[in-house]
Amino acid sequence: MKGLIYRELQLMKNNNRSIAVTYVLCLIVSTLIILAFDHGNLASLEPETKDMLFRSTRLWCSVLSSAIPVMGFCMGHNEVFSADYKTKWMQFSYTTPISDEKRALASYIVRFGGMLICIVLFFITESYFALISGTGYEKNVFITYFALILMESTTAFEIPLMIRLKSQSKVAAIFFAVSMIIMIPVLIAGHKFVQNLIGTEGGDDLQVIRETLQPYIDGFAVFLKIGFVPVFIILIIIGYKCTVHEMKRRRI
Repeated sequence: MKGLIYRELQLMKNNNRSIAVTYVLCLIVSTLIILAFDHGNLASLEPETKDMLFRSTRLWCSVLSSAIPVMGFCMGHNEVFSADYKTKWMQFSYTTPISDEKRALASYIVRFGGMLICIVLFFITESYFALISGTGYEKNVFITYFALILMESTTAFEIPLMIRLKSQSKVAAIFFAVSMIIMIPVLIAGHKFVQNLIGTEGGDDLQVIRETLQPYIDGFAVFLKIGFVPVFIILIIIGYKCTVHEMKRRRI
């Protein structure tokens, strides 16, 4: 088991270095942008415009910086499976005395162990941005990031699909197609919802939109508090079972 985990981590070594460099660069750029609101050219903006832009920038700087490690790690792990097929490792692994359950478990430990490390890194990143921005922790940052993690947990199904389809590009195409099927109606409905709010009496359009959407965001936050861990674990278990099934099917 330890050997299987070590093997996958070693194969991801260059990918993880690239993620680290990209993460640091994003952190530096985000820091400069946030500091520009107090000490740079953005400090001269009108107070209302500055406040609106700062709140949006503060959220996305933290979320995007934290998203780089988890998304990059999952993509790098998929590349390991793609390389395994090209080098005939999957066929060779069936000649070893290691069970399919152990091989599948090793892959899930690597993927979701890495994801848990990325979550810890998120807390460090958010603490850093809370410090330099002087705003403290932002609730919507946590909601957005954990929604992203919940979405990334569906990559538990990428592993069995990689085994069945033998191609990372095919798996990526399937996930992209499913995402579009889900997201397009959501985006259309969201656009119509926002359009109906614009021009509402009672103040600035963006302020009205923010105040109207916040109860829905808070409701989703309640769902995350209650359902995040169960859904996360259930997706991993189902993905693991599917992976073992595919490995046994390939063995026959």
